[in-house]
Amino acid sequence: MAVPAVLHDSKKPSFYRSNLALAFGKALSNRKAYEEALDTLKAAKAEQVVDPGTYLFHRAVAEHALLLKDDATRTIVRLLDDAVDVPERYKLVAVLMAFDMGSWQEKDLGEIARKMNNIERRLELARGGPHTQKIQKDVVARLDELIKKLENQCSGSCDCNGGGCPNGGNSGGAKPNNPMKDSRIAKNGGAGRVDAKTLGKLAQEWGKLPEKDRAKALQELTRDLPPKYQEVVENYFRKLAQNTGDGTR
Repeated sequence: MAVPAVLHDSKKPSFYRSNLALAFGKALSNRKAYEEALDTLKAAKAEQVVDPGTYLFHRAVAEHALLLKDDATRTIVRLLDDAVDVPERYKLVAVLMAFDMGSWQEKDLGEIARKMNNIERRLELARGGPHTQKIQKDVVARLDELIKKLENQCSGSCDCNGGGCPNGGNSGGAKPNNPMKDSRIAKNGGAGRVDAKTLGKLAQEWGKLPEKDRAKALQELTRDLPPKYQEVVENYFRKLAQNTGDGTR
């Protein structure tokens, strides 16, 4: 439940402490104990460990899981730009995390879903204490806000069929001429919504694509992303092009 004291013991060699932190932090990350994993990894620096790529990857995973958007972005940029000999799967997952965060918005249903996933993870680890309860209260409060907002939007403006709207709203709007269409899956992707299969296939074929097709694919990938996430993705594929060009991939 806490960072081992040995990791802060100045009497121990820094090389020993740093690489022990990496090994222990990676093990915690694999168990999804992201809070302790991040605290452990913070006891060292990427420059102090034998495998900086693994350090930065698991730190980014923990920060992403804990919804630390800015911290995760900085770590992903370092992973893609500074680390050497990073496994391709680490790079790909890092880019996917950047894509995912590019679509995050505050106080929407997506944020609530992410917090609920975090609650579920903590409960699976038998961590139902005050911190988990606080997140649960935040989720309930946010859901109440969204429900009230929907009720206010509906009241006096939707067809309630004799008071069927939430909060007793009345039918102030015009009745529709046609029945509502069946729900369906939208064909156009939203901001930054790229699945792992599509991105993985593109990364595998990147070296075979003509420059014109690369530019078009990159434009499609980053079109709806915020600038800082566009830069992360563009840098990844730019380095991928360099590696495939000199045969080192």
